[in-house]
Amino acid sequence: MLSILHKPYPSFAYSSRSYGMTVISGGLVFAILFFLQPFDLENETTLRRFNISLSYAASTWIVCTSFLIVVPVLTPALFDDRHWTVGKELSYFSLMLASIAVCNTMLNQWLGNTAFSMSSLFTMTGYTLLVGMAPVTLSVLLKQQRLLRRFTTEAHQLNKEKKQNSHESIPDAPATKTDNLESIILQGDNRNELLELPVTHFFAAEAKDNYCNIYFEKEGRLQEILFRTTLKKLEQQFAKWPGLWRCHKSFLVNLDKVEEVSGNAQGYRLHFKNGALQVPVSRSMNAELKERWVS
Repeated sequence: MLSILHKPYPSFAYSSRSYGMTVISGGLVFAILFFLQPFDLENETTLRRFNISLSYAASTWIVCTSFLIVVPVLTPALFDDRHWTVGKELSYFSLMLASIAVCNTMLNQWLGNTAFSMSSLFTMTGYTLLVGMAPVTLSVLLKQQRLLRRFTTEAHQLNKEKKQNSHESIPDAPATKTDNLESIILQGDNRNELLELPVTHFFAAEAKDNYCNIYFEKEGRLQEILFRTTLKKLEQQFAKWPGLWRCHKSFLVNLDKVEEVSGNAQGYRLHFKNGALQVPVSRSMNAELKERWVS
């Protein structure tokens, strides 16, 4: 059962929807407190109940904005899909709920003009996690299973269509993409940093800050070398070869070397010949992959 916590999961990333999520979170808190009147709020005047409800809603909105907008914008590397799992998603949202509980505890002490106490903090945190984590956990698990089924099924269909197209192709058809092309000399930013190889031997390049890991075939084995260059500069050097594709913000790949496509909850994965390398495909590139892979 615990193994599902290590399953790949699409990481949370800032988008225009994040604003809506923060507003909805604050709005729900306000509606529950003002209209349902828990915690003896029915004994308060309408104006004070409104102010109390608005205060807790604002506190919730601030925390949600920090976790759903500020943190993803300032630390995008933290949310790298390649390392994000179901467990990390649940941990991140439990931390957000715990932070809401801490802020609301402090707000509760301030509104009630009482001294801060650890017992009230633990009680508020416990109730918040108990109430909040149940729907969050259920939502994450259901989404993981739904996306896993979707991308696994679609990847199987893509491979099937690719195989059918390969069988239907004319054996003596002219070579396309990177077939039978000359060698290329890749140049890094450091002096005398050069790599000469046939384009058909190039597998992929992975961005790592101001460096790129270049994966290529040599004597039938997968090799790699670290170059001081950006992926954008490397992509420009490969510009005239249409078989090379920027499938992800961190990867440039040679589709001619891809053996099959697989899927998990994060999307598609490209598997290269010899099975030594897997590359993710950005979700925004899914439609383009389908067009390129089966053509």
